[in-house]
Amino acid sequence: MLIVTQSSLDSSSKAIRILKRKCQTLKELRSQCKVNLVKEINQDQLLVAKDSHNNEIVFGQGRFGICKLMSLSVSGESVKDAVKHYAELTTKEAVVDEASLLSRISHEAFPFVFGVAFGELHNMLVLEVCGITEGIELSFTIHRSLQSKSVCITETSWLHILMQCCKGFHYLHSNGIVHNDIKGDNILIAKVNLGEWQPKIIDLPVK
Repeated sequence: MLIVTQSSLDSSSKAIRILKRKCQTLKELRSQCKVNLVKEINQDQLLVAKDSHNNEIVFGQGRFGICKLMSLSVSGESVKDAVKHYAELTTKEAVVDEASLLSRISHEAFPFVFGVAFGELHNMLVLEVCGITEGIELSFTIHRSLQSKSVCITETSWLHILMQCCKGFHYLHSNGIVHNDIKGDNILIAKVNLGEWQPKIIDLPVK
């Protein structure tokens, strides 16, 4: 017969509280380490980019939030980038998790990570974007390009895009990563040369 005394219960409760504090401390240290590995960008360095009609350029949006074209100011130079504005309830840790995952990926089908930015309304992931020249939009999601009548992509270019995507997903799977949300809104395509389009797979899974 097992006899549980009040003192043993108190000791167990105290041990559980100590363990919880240790877990929280480890979680905070893990988050701090990730922030150190991924550059934190001041929100003031980011400016909204607009088209010739003075409208914001939106690549796509969904349950994660919205992805916009913005300019990152670095040492007096302006760099165009795709900024993923997460939904309001998305934590800093979730943003850093995705940034850290992308930072470890070395494949042309995935964007380079400039860093993360934390704001009062939205936390943001700042990614490379190519194909934007003097306000002319040459980058789209696959979903948007299929809906647009102004985007003309040849069959040969589509085969190249799909082949690059397949290589990108093979790279993920070879490294034990499953995307879990493959769709047209999660693949950017950018015109990098005359007639040549390069896909960039985005919105990777976050644990």
